[in-house]
Amino acid sequence: SGGTYSGNGVTDDGNGTTYSFNPITAGTGNQNITYSFTNANGCTDTASDTVEVFDLPTVSFTAPADLCV
Repeated sequence: SGGTYSGNGVTDDGNGTTYSFNPITAGTGNQNITYSFTNANGCTDTASDTVEVFDLPTVSFTAPADLCV
């Protein structure tokens, strides 16, 4: 509690304690997400991880000619 997230596609939900990740905003490929924290004594540390965002698949469907609706 009390740290901050950052990276492409990361937004603060407006309260400073919860964050959202939007893959559309981040874009496809590997995205580095970082969490930074400073304690009451001023000691700071960070942790990072990579999230891979894939393109949405292209899907198509052709109804069979003998389909009865």
